[in-house]
Amino acid sequence: MGKKHAHSSNPRSTSSEKDEVVEGGGSALKIKIKAPPVDGKANDYLVRFLAEQFDVPLSHIELVKGTQNRNKIVKIDSPKKLIAEIKAYTATIHPSTKTRLGQPSSRGL
Repeated sequence: MGKKHAHSSNPRSTSSEKDEVVEGGGSALKIKIKAPPVDGKANDYLVRFLAEQFDVPLSHIELVKGTQNRNKIVKIDSPKKLIAEIKAYTATIHPSTKTRLGQPSSRGL
């Protein structure tokens, strides 16, 4: 079972010269990427970035919603690692899952 995460991507971010996950506030994480939001390039780049961050094949990342929008819902199947921002974010929303992070779960976010 994969985990679903809400993301707000910021294509071709001028405030950062690197790709990064930053605190998003609300119910989403904010991800800054360098790719231009043209012809799906930012979406493809986001999928590659997330696959690298979660140590999964590209086929394990699914853009569920938001292909034409900066607000996206992404499904990540069987993540091998969870980045620190996801761990911190998940702990604030679901404190009871703190000890189970990184373990397969039948619950999504």
